[in-house]
Amino acid sequence: MKTLIIVRHAKAEVLPSNKTDYERKLTASGKADAEKMALQLTNQIDCPDIFIASTAKRAWSTAKRFAAAFNIEETKIVAHKKIYEASADTLIEMVQNIDNQNQTAIIFGHNPGYSQLAYFFSGNESIELPTCGMAIIEFDLNDWQHVAYKNGKLTYFSIP
Repeated sequence: MKTLIIVRHAKAEVLPSNKTDYERKLTASGKADAEKMALQLTNQIDCPDIFIASTAKRAWSTAKRFAAAFNIEETKIVAHKKIYEASADTLIEMVQNIDNQNQTAIIFGHNPGYSQLAYFFSGNESIELPTCGMAIIEFDLNDWQHVAYKNGKLTYFSIP
């Protein structure tokens, strides 16, 4: 059994004129939502085996808050630059390349790719991940390489 937790970054500041989109920070409400959702997740599952996050500031900051809720050091989060502005195809490939020693993976990133990814794996057309929304998809598989279109089951969905 493989479990994928898809988390969209929390609410970020409006793009300041002196920063790039990549550098946008979380708002105060975004930080609070991330902490709330992280706590909610600790009540749903055991600690994920691997944390993978976009290196964009808002996604990384969201991942840090989830890691802290599970007592995981920030240095254990795997930075994945390709998540930023990734297409669903790129994200699917990333998930399929997760090391099989990891039964549960949590990934932090951006829309529209993350909502598309949740739909792709679960077949649930109604999934639209708002900021800090999360979806848990379970696969009755032993190999991440075999995750594919609609072969996962959406077992949990939550929004702040």
